[in-house]
Amino acid sequence: MAAIVLLTAIAATSAWAHKVTVFAWVEDSTVHTQSKFSGGRSAKNAQIAVYNAAGEKLLEGRTDTQGRFAFTPPKPETLRIVLMAGSGHRGEWTLAAEAFAPTAAHAGAPLEATTSDAHATTPPAAVPPKDDELQAMIEAALDKKLAPVLRRLEVQEQGPALKDVFGGIGYIVGIVGLVAYLRSRRKSG
Repeated sequence: MAAIVLLTAIAATSAWAHKVTVFAWVEDSTVHTQSKFSGGRSAKNAQIAVYNAAGEKLLEGRTDTQGRFAFTPPKPETLRIVLMAGSGHRGEWTLAAEAFAPTAAHAGAPLEATTSDAHATTPPAAVPPKDDELQAMIEAALDKKLAPVLRRLEVQEQGPALKDVFGGIGYIVGIVGLVAYLRSRRKSG
């Protein structure tokens, strides 16, 4: 019986060790992805396909030796990024259209003063933002940069999916059946 428990633990550990994840974020309208197996090993030369919200394939490519892939989508919209790392390993990441939104530093009031003097020879001085504006700009920039990290943390906290649980139960049932078969052969032989 102890052998059954040991084999089950080994099978469940190896099944979980091969889980693959893809993580995506936007920088300057370019989408960057990072793909890894659960043990931290990069998903090298893995196939990536990018779909829009309607399910149309926009582009495809392969990760590099570090598990990275970058692309510029045709337009800023919600994207579904699908990673296929071979042997049935598949991961998905949905990138919301809001990830392409400009930060407050690029929107709102201009940071440079304007002048009506057409003969001015010196460039206009930059107008420093007020404390409230600066605070809002910093918060907006941080929100944009940290959103992918927070989303990744949410995904990691979810734990195993229902299919992983049923897969583990299937391994257990299969091992118990194999052990019972081998025992019956020993007794009859």
